[in-house]
Amino acid sequence: MLTRRSLLVMVQGLFTFGWGFASQVSWAAEEPISDHDLLKSHAGGRMPQRDFFTFDIPDYAEDGHFVPVTIHVDSPMRADNYVRRVTLIAPHNPNTEVLTARYSAMSGQAMVKTRIRLAKSQTVYVVAESSAGDVSYVERAVTVLVSGCGGAVETGQ
Repeated sequence: MLTRRSLLVMVQGLFTFGWGFASQVSWAAEEPISDHDLLKSHAGGRMPQRDFFTFDIPDYAEDGHFVPVTIHVDSPMRADNYVRRVTLIAPHNPNTEVLTARYSAMSGQAMVKTRIRLAKSQTVYVVAESSAGDVSYVERAVTVLVSGCGGAVETGQ
């Protein structure tokens, strides 16, 4: 005999199984994006130029939960020439766009000093866009010993 309680348990089981299966299929169908394409997507479809503005991040991070970052873009910050946006990208984090800072000519300087989380060892990118539309980037490789997005320990690269 089918009772209300057994019907609810069956529906809940079917929903849980179906939801888990559907999410596995959608994740499997998603192709990973290359770092090159990721940079292009943050630069309006064109590849940004390599630049050497200041981007300080440690080569080795003992704990991925607290990785100190300093970004400083030298710019006159005038009405006709200023840094419009700075974006920090960590391709192997669950959310790849870790930080976006927006500036105006009245900002004085384009500088960010903060801490970020890193899921695992990876190359981190900073993309800077000027008011003239010029886009440049720098990259740094960071080795993470303890993950900041899950707690797993890296066994090496």
